[in-house]
Amino acid sequence: MIVPIPEDIYCYEHKVWGNFTKRQLICGTAALVVIFPIFIPVFLKTGNPRLAALLAMFAAMPILLCGIWKKDGQYIDKIIWYKFRERFKFPLKRKFIMTNLYEIIQQNQKEYEQANEESKGKHTKKEKGCFKFFAAMGKKKHGTK
Repeated sequence: MIVPIPEDIYCYEHKVWGNFTKRQLICGTAALVVIFPIFIPVFLKTGNPRLAALLAMFAAMPILLCGIWKKDGQYIDKIIWYKFRERFKFPLKRKFIMTNLYEIIQQNQKEYEQANEESKGKHTKKEKGCFKFFAAMGKKKHGTK
């Protein structure tokens, strides 16, 4: 007696009827519910069974894919639901904003050079007495804002 054992026990799905899982049976039934109301009116109006079958299958294909196709262990409807939640229900509150440190350093360097040029121009004229003290108090030092 040979019993097939799956390599990964978590990918095993219980078979309900024949070789179908419960999810596959539900999706197949829902697909049939979609196929018949589309196939019958299109066939009666056009008389073309190929066109009616093609339209009905295109309408039922997303439902069938939800029951069969998996990506990274998740069914496609779960993936779509997670993407919807990420995009609309719980959007990012904080956007990523990058500051260029080199621009800040260059701006500080320009301010420093301008302050040095101004201070050289002010030191040429002589200040007398207590005015020297008050003039020094009013000067803005580099790096403080």
